[in-house]
Amino acid sequence: MPEAFHLALAAAGGPPPQECILLDDAAHNLRAARALGFYTIRVGSPAVDGCCDAAVASLRDLPAVLGPLLAPPEAK
Repeated sequence: MPEAFHLALAAAGGPPPQECILLDDAAHNLRAARALGFYTIRVGSPAVDGCCDAAVASLRDLPAVLGPLLAPPEAK
């Protein structure tokens, strides 16, 4: 699975994984991306349970999780 993330990074112009966010519902994808340095958000379950950095039950809940990540550095 990590090779898929490397391909995605290359297709996106080569940003470092630490500047990327992965949203997924599969724990194995979240674990793999997190191990590479992505910020990971589990969608469809509010349980973080070690596979991700954050979790939301619904995409409607994303603003609460993404807001702090997207704030300017001086506002964090």
